[in-house]
Amino acid sequence: FYTSATMPIKYFFLFLTCLVSQEILLGQSASPYDCVYNHLASLQPDSYHPNQAARSFYGTDTIEMVKYAEQLKQVLDGKGLYVFIDDISRDSEFYDSTRMSGNYYLFPDQLPQIYLRKIDNSWYYPPEVFDDIEAYHKQTYPFGIHLLMNHLPKNAHSQVLGVSLWQIVGIIGLILIFTLLFTLLRLLSRRLLKVLSSSNLGFFTDNLKLFNKISTLLSLIVAIYISRIFLPGLQFGPKISWLIMGFIKIVSALLILLLIMKLIDILYQYFFRFTKSTSSKMDEQLLPVIKRAIQIILLSFWIIYLLTIFNVDVTALLAGISIGGVAIALAAQDTIKNLFGSVTIFMDKPFQIGDWIKFGEVEGTVEEVGFRSTRVRSFENSLMSVPNARLLDTSVNNYGLRQFRRFKTSIQLTYDTPPDKVEAFVSHLREITRLHPCIVHDRTQIYFNSMSESSLDVLFYSFFDVADWPSELQAKQEILLAIMRLAQSMNIHFAYPSMSIYKHELSHDKLKENTDDFFAKYKQQLGDQYA
Repeated sequence: FYTSATMPIKYFFLFLTCLVSQEILLGQSASPYDCVYNHLASLQPDSYHPNQAARSFYGTDTIEMVKYAEQLKQVLDGKGLYVFIDDISRDSEFYDSTRMSGNYYLFPDQLPQIYLRKIDNSWYYPPEVFDDIEAYHKQTYPFGIHLLMNHLPKNAHSQVLGVSLWQIVGIIGLILIFTLLFTLLRLLSRRLLKVLSSSNLGFFTDNLKLFNKISTLLSLIVAIYISRIFLPGLQFGPKISWLIMGFIKIVSALLILLLIMKLIDILYQYFFRFTKSTSSKMDEQLLPVIKRAIQIILLSFWIIYLLTIFNVDVTALLAGISIGGVAIALAAQDTIKNLFGSVTIFMDKPFQIGDWIKFGEVEGTVEEVGFRSTRVRSFENSLMSVPNARLLDTSVNNYGLRQFRRFKTSIQLTYDTPPDKVEAFVSHLREITRLHPCIVHDRTQIYFNSMSESSLDVLFYSFFDVADWPSELQAKQEILLAIMRLAQSMNIHFAYPSMSIYKHELSHDKLKENTDDFFAKYKQQLGDQYA
């Protein structure tokens, strides 16, 4: 071509535009972008030129190439695969370094067998993908729907709100099919649950409401899946198909997530009933934590799936998260400490659910052990949430693991109680403990122990073999009442803080006589005891 300084710039660019347009019209696609643009732009309802679209397919039979061009367009529309034309490579020497191939894939995940390749200095859909296009077409339009596609209007004008009349009829029919399927499936599942609940399977009866929710969710999922098979036959535009398919994928994923969550609840109820029959409480302690961990993992996968629906590069996102992992770890030090604390609790088992524990100012019954904290019900009926990291550095006193429950008290008698009567009183106390079924006999110690300022003190030290605190209180009450009744029957009085002044006048001879008599009896008693 010829240019000169006098030639206007605008004519020069106009010439270049005409040259590029001529290459496209002649089927000379200089890049993957040109090939895909020629294919899709030539099959739009307002510019329907199938012979021009066939130029993007490498072959000599125009009729066959038109068929493949229309089938691939119908596959893209039916699957809701919207082609973002500006994202397609314009590089005429395109090379995929990740696959080590010169092929260009439109949708490598959804349509891995469909690609473009440079042939004779132009980009085409090569002949080896034609059979795969037919296979994808039959897969997208099963049950003979693909045979009806040849009789559907290719460039029908819109009638109502941009939708053809036959498409409106198809939408109404699809809604009726979905409603009929959902109603039928729910009735069948409810009838099956009713039969199971009327049998001897008590597990179904106890969880009938939960099973009804599962049957409803399952009916919705199956009805959506079957209805979705017929949806591509309505041949909506690429944008509408992309929006509808994206919406269906999101709703289906949400329903599947809810269904799995309900199934987890069923399994949780089943294993919870099983753990109730075991003696160990560790399984009851682990079940809520395992359930919550599975729910968090499922929710994470669901979020990742949603991101893939919106064409978010999940790999790059995860890589970015891993790069910022150090910063996240620093910001979440307490959370990590609490997580290790929960692991330590499950490994060392310092306490279980239902145990009475005390550490620091916290005292009460363990109700739940979670990933972050342990919940303790205090004796004031308040609920305290203690971070698990705190339990790593604290001594925990577990009253729930006591083999026996100690009972220690001092019985204070008045000073006017004769020694013989004190000795008899101690002997009768030992008989009380021997007869009581809850007292550990070989750990009981009862002795006249001290003489305090205003009382004679008898040590009562024993252990109860009981399972819980109410049983311990009941045993204490029975022992204390027995002591009181024994003292009353022996005319023995309990001392209370007081002060008495006594005045006795004894002659020196009388005092010496009494002292000699006491030591004689004491020596005789010791001789008899340690002979």
